[in-house]
Amino acid sequence: MLEYLGFTQPAATIYNAVNHLLLHAKTLTPDLGGKSSTDEVTDAIIKQLK
Repeated sequence: MLEYLGFTQPAATIYNAVNHLLLHAKTLTPDLGGKSSTDEVTDAIIKQLK
């Protein structure tokens, strides 16, 4: 949605943070084979963005 609204750089930054977590499989929810809660995944994404 951010890309659609013209915010391409913030969209790419968020995409890269999520992609990093998925590739390194450190913090994943059970549906992705992990044991983390959605709060823990959200915190990990925010940490990656900083």
